[in-house]
Amino acid sequence: MSDAEEKSPGVRPALVRGRTAVDAFTAKGLSQGNITWAEETATDLLLMAVHPELSYVSFNRHEEARIGADWLWWFVDSASPEAFGVLVQAKNLKRNGQRWHIDYNYKNGDQLGSLLRAADLLRVPAVYALYCGNPLYRQELWCDQTHDGVMCTHHPRAGVSVLPAMLAAYLNDLCRKDLAAASFARGGSARRSDDVAGAALVPCWCGAGRRGAGPADAAAAWSTPCSQAPAEDPDGLPSSPVRHCHGPSSVPP
Repeated sequence: MSDAEEKSPGVRPALVRGRTAVDAFTAKGLSQGNITWAEETATDLLLMAVHPELSYVSFNRHEEARIGADWLWWFVDSASPEAFGVLVQAKNLKRNGQRWHIDYNYKNGDQLGSLLRAADLLRVPAVYALYCGNPLYRQELWCDQTHDGVMCTHHPRAGVSVLPAMLAAYLNDLCRKDLAAASFARGGSARRSDDVAGAALVPCWCGAGRRGAGPADAAAAWSTPCSQAPAEDPDGLPSSPVRHCHGPSSVPP
């Protein structure tokens, strides 16, 4: 994406701005010899960079402890009164020697449970925003998927990736020792945050977070390409996001 496109209005350019801001922050820290970065700072940079195209409500530490999320994001369709809300918990991709880790099991899984319950109560999907550093940092993290011929973990746009919380729960039970790799392999299929604006992802995202769906349903919904993706508008969003997925006004009873 060119500089002009990145500065233009719309959801996708806003997400690119957010990811670029986080990438610059994590890369600077890593270049100075740090082995990780401040997750809260990365979140602040992301949210400020995507505003005003993406509205958000951030939670303080007390609220996060109860809700299990760092913020609530709203994708608003400017052509209608419809909106698509998402509860988000941020996590750093961490490296300890030769091992990689994403702490979905924080506080023995209590945070993940709170996140899923809050999402169910609010009738919105829940996702993890994964701060993954630069390609050099994650070059030894293997996955079995490619994007444009590049392994997804090595892709320059994978610095901020997104995974539905139901899939995180599924992976947490299935392969806790290899959660980081599993999050990007076919079982998890974390997506680059820029691509959340793509119409083809919206139904899958919602299907992976809908009420009544189990972990296997989530895995199938997220990993299988959508067969009936709505056409994109100039912002890269479906013309009616909620009409095509289980958003705030269309969750089954």
